[in-house]
Amino acid sequence: MLISCFSLQAQQRGKASYYSKKSTGARTSSGERVHHDSLTCAHRTHPFGTLLKVRNTRNDREVIVKVNDRGPFGRGRIIDLSYAAARALDMLGHGVVVVELEVVGNDSIVPSPASVAKSKTRYSRKRSVRRPTTKKHRTVSTSRKSHRRR
Repeated sequence: MLISCFSLQAQQRGKASYYSKKSTGARTSSGERVHHDSLTCAHRTHPFGTLLKVRNTRNDREVIVKVNDRGPFGRGRIIDLSYAAARALDMLGHGVVVVELEVVGNDSIVPSPASVAKSKTRYSRKRSVRRPTTKKHRTVSTSRKSHRRR
């Protein structure tokens, strides 16, 4: 019986896309905020805080990113990269490229979900405020008989 010891690391190959600069400030699934200068990514299955080495197969450029979001769902993609990671891989002009992923390690700074649940820090949503209607929101017909509001 032969046992292969060449690579114990899980490798994955597929298409990668990236977040635009417009998504800066949005919340990720881990609770962090997206910033276009950070080296982060979204992956469907790897735990938050996992460090992945991403290699662009066209030009062999590599970057190490941290998983902090879930996705991409659909579209045949395996990973969504931050803008800075896409710039490091030289894929901004292409949009979607084929990459290879390799697990490098785990970021020990990221708290576990159990410790986050026990902590007193709470993330709250902003509630939408209903605004009173103004003249801009009313529709007035041209006939004298009917004047309606929305």
